[in-house]
Amino acid sequence: MAGFHGLVRGNTEIFYRQQHGASSVFFVQGMCGCELNSDNSTEGFIKFGYDGEDAYVFDKDRLSWIAVNPEFQTLADRWNANTFMNKYFKTLLEKDCVKWLLIYLRAGREALQRKVAPEVFIGKRSDGDRVLRVSCLVSGFYPWAIEVTWLGNGEEIADIESSDVLPNQDMTYRVLKTIELSGDDRKSYSCHIEHASLLRGINVPWERATEGGTNVGIGTGAAAVSLTLLGIIVGIGFWSKRQNRRDQQSPSETSKAHQRPVETGRVLP
Repeated sequence: MAGFHGLVRGNTEIFYRQQHGASSVFFVQGMCGCELNSDNSTEGFIKFGYDGEDAYVFDKDRLSWIAVNPEFQTLADRWNANTFMNKYFKTLLEKDCVKWLLIYLRAGREALQRKVAPEVFIGKRSDGDRVLRVSCLVSGFYPWAIEVTWLGNGEEIADIESSDVLPNQDMTYRVLKTIELSGDDRKSYSCHIEHASLLRGINVPWERATEGGTNVGIGTGAAAVSLTLLGIIVGIGFWSKRQNRRDQQSPSETSKAHQRPVETGRVLP
């Protein structure tokens, strides 16, 4: 990569002197990446910014640079004239970058391909005489990306309060989704979760009459994923703005700290 750095620096310094004369301070930002597809074809890109603005991008198939901003057309033309340099960039993307990508994947395969199924808890609390706040806490999952939604009679609910996806101390993540219902609402509600650890999305129903917690196994086809309905009072103190003080408490300590009864959901077999 030292050769890459030298080419970029040398050509950019020439451009700057031509544009501004005397030497001064300027910033060049670069981004380089590649992809290896299942059919062994490759994709790659090189992008540059200049003093905080997008400048030009490299088309490896055409061996040419495209100016994003007309101000940098002169520099793009200069680089397009350097056939040897552009062939170097093409090789960098199609061979060197892919080689290092495979090395990093092998070295970090265990961490990169780690998948941990979530634990789910559904609870409620009253907010006034006629308003219920029902929360779905999804915790202990990895990787970070997850989709959690509330369904009412099978239809997705748009008006949902959501925390950020926050880290746990064991390198997993959690997220909290809350809806508000009127006291006389009799729709059927469920928390829908989609995650890489699950072969398909799952629904965890909220049932008003259910008390306590239960351990439930869900068949996903290739494996059974265990979802434990944790005994945690949710809807109080799990929002990201208050989390710094709460992170030191264990689930059992959190339960002891709040004595308001909760109502849990269960997963249908």
